[in-house]
Amino acid sequence: MLILGVIFCMTSLLMFISFHYIDAGVASTLIFVYPVMVAIIMAVCFRERITLLTCGSIVLSLGGIALLYHGDGETLNTTGVLLVMLAAFFNALYIIVINRTKLNIPAVKMTFYVSVVSIFMVYAHSLTGENQQIQWLTTPAMWGYALFMAFVPTVLALVMMAVAIRDIGSTPTAIMGALEPVSAVMIGVLMFGEKFTLQIMFGIILIMASVLVIILAKNRIEKNKEDGQVPPAAQG
Repeated sequence: MLILGVIFCMTSLLMFISFHYIDAGVASTLIFVYPVMVAIIMAVCFRERITLLTCGSIVLSLGGIALLYHGDGETLNTTGVLLVMLAAFFNALYIIVINRTKLNIPAVKMTFYVSVVSIFMVYAHSLTGENQQIQWLTTPAMWGYALFMAFVPTVLALVMMAVAIRDIGSTPTAIMGALEPVSAVMIGVLMFGEKFTLQIMFGIILIMASVLVIILAKNRIEKNKEDGQVPPAAQG
């Protein structure tokens, strides 16, 4: 649980730090390469077979990243891109650790312990800043933003995701989750005046397509396994 907590917190911390270097919409799109990273790690470390669909997904993802990297006519900050890539890697690692260790613990309880570890990590990170102290919430606006972040995109999102997985299955839920980059870019454009160009649009389309291909390919393999149509050597 301690290792999971560290991995989970690193994903969030690196993602938030990257916002200082690149637009939030682009960062939130780049991090969606993590399904590709999952496929690569599983193939290299656990010898799972990489299918043609997986290879196609990797090509689409890299093409989308290339478009985003020059999406506004200027090269994105390299530090910001590297931070997002590290965040995506830790996110992929978090998923793999849970999958391979087969923890026999309820999801809510596991999330609680992981969050407790994250609290201490965030506190330790706060000591490395210029002020070396926690920024206390001193105004109603600060409390409002903090409560919104805690309940809407965190607690409420996790609960609704759990309900969605139970009602419609993991694959449709994951596919709908691939719409997150679109939401992030639209919020960035409409509320924060971030640039939106044709290149960024095509980059988003390619990355989303790569995610959908990976998810659908995995779903097809699992379905074939249930039907007994996939030999053991080709599973995964």
